[in-house]
Amino acid sequence: MGKLTPNERSTLIRLYDLNGSSPTATLRAYRRETGIRDVCSTETLRKLVAKFERTSSVADLPRSGRPKVAEETVMDMALAVMEISSQNAYGESSTSAISNVTGVSKSTVAKILKKKLDLFPYRIQLLHKLENGDPQRRFEFAHQFLTNAEFDPQWLPRIIFGDEANFTLCGQVNTWNTRIWGEENPHLFIEVPLHAEKVTVWIGFSANFILDPYFYQEFAENGNLRSVTVNGARYCEMLEDYVIPQLAEMEVLDDAIWMQDGAPAHTTRVVTDLLRREFGNNRVISRKFPLSWPARSPDLTPCDFFYGDT
Repeated sequence: MGKLTPNERSTLIRLYDLNGSSPTATLRAYRRETGIRDVCSTETLRKLVAKFERTSSVADLPRSGRPKVAEETVMDMALAVMEISSQNAYGESSTSAISNVTGVSKSTVAKILKKKLDLFPYRIQLLHKLENGDPQRRFEFAHQFLTNAEFDPQWLPRIIFGDEANFTLCGQVNTWNTRIWGEENPHLFIEVPLHAEKVTVWIGFSANFILDPYFYQEFAENGNLRSVTVNGARYCEMLEDYVIPQLAEMEVLDDAIWMQDGAPAHTTRVVTDLLRREFGNNRVISRKFPLSWPARSPDLTPCDFFYGDT
């Protein structure tokens, strides 16, 4: 059975009315009149009658379909990308911003940018400079790390990865959400301000638990809390008063392996003495310890790639 023609539909509707609104009788009458068997099923006939009673017509309703994108809309989109990009220091734009300017939905904006304008969203990259010898030290560390994990399956789950993050209070490019739409990758790198008003937060976690964030704050003369930077004394205080008591309460302090990068605040004498006393010399991954965390290696720490996405 194929699609019913307009003539077949009209004949079926006429016979349906003449045969007491019985689908079975109607199909028999149609077969006697035309000699055609199995023109449609009784269910199809019922749907045809229902549509006729609803619309007073046997013609197909016009299909809505997906409207074609007008060339004018494409041009407006291209102009919007240029305008928004020109207003930002690094030429970035977003589907949300373009949608707000053009009144077109974000999903449609993305499709037009890719399929009509042949643009692609490129993410701004923050480049961390490596110095001579860094690649070899990174390789040696990774080799030792994997060797330890291979010989001791519980070695990796025992590591507590920790690091600080600075949340600036001034506007900066969000490299995770911002995209530069262009025909070619601009390979754009931006300079990060050395000193900016910020909040410093420490986070630590292992394969089995997450320690709540620790905010570096102190009381000012007016009695209000204010954000402070990290130094050896404050980092040591955080370890003594915040981290170590939690690990002892969870009964993991005697087996835990402490990981930290080689920031000056992490490797002062008072800090390294505390770490050796609480973790031992061989359960610390850090500069000034047998297993040294390679300098300038933020890409190796899961702090940047696990907790940032949770």
